[in-house]
Amino acid sequence: MKVLREEWPHEGGHVTGSLASNSPVTDGVRLYVFFGSRGLYCLDLEGEVQCSKNLGRMHTLHAHGEGSSPVLHGDTLIVCWDHEGESCLYAFDKRTASNVGKSRGTKRPLGPLRSWSNTKASRR
Repeated sequence: MKVLREEWPHEGGHVTGSLASNSPVTDGVRLYVFFGSRGLYCLDLEGEVQCSKNLGRMHTLHAHGEGSSPVLHGDTLIVCWDHEGESCLYAFDKRTASNVGKSRGTKRPLGPLRSWSNTKASRR
């Protein structure tokens, strides 16, 4: 087994949650993993990093954790960047991790509305 990164989230973790709640996704050629403010990584199936992206630092509520599972839609990798700061959806080219889109950011007042679930991609 190869270790990609061994760090705690910037704001720690919550006693009732897991630091491994987000799952990787694969297209059968590459493996994509998202560690919140510790980065987005694309690896080949031998475990070698092909590309990565640092999205900045997340600010979480009660240290409930960072990151949701990335989603593949065609050649696009979608990441939900939801935290106490400006939240949005990012879209990256799955081969290069270059940013190909970003939803309009939202800031919401403190309250119960947050997303700790995974993003779902669908066609209209």
